[in-house]
Amino acid sequence: MIMTISTEKKILIVDDDIDLCTLIGNRFRDRYTVIMVHTVKDAYAALKQDEPFIIFLDYNLPDGFGTDLLNTVNLNKAIPVVMMTGDDSREVANKAAAEKVTALLLKPLDLVKLETIIEGILLC
Repeated sequence: MIMTISTEKKILIVDDDIDLCTLIGNRFRDRYTVIMVHTVKDAYAALKQDEPFIIFLDYNLPDGFGTDLLNTVNLNKAIPVVMMTGDDSREVANKAAAEKVTALLLKPLDLVKLETIIEGILLC
């Protein structure tokens, strides 16, 4: 299921925590179109329909890992990706670094950090 809250620039949030998606979406919906999906499969579908300027991507999803999606994103588009995870292990950090994510944020998320990341990307 793909849920969209609309404006011009698009943010894709991929996380199986619906409450977290809603929290992030509500924070940014007045300035950006927010697309929220909860599985890798739905993220693939969302990327076929729209091209976001940033992706907030959970590491561990019900049907795979966020890194599964990164292989497609990194090969096809230069979209900044912020990996979000509750797993603070070195293994996850190394995987994120290997996939060249823009940032790795630990949950619980700091929404001010998310805003800072978006502002930095817009300035580039």
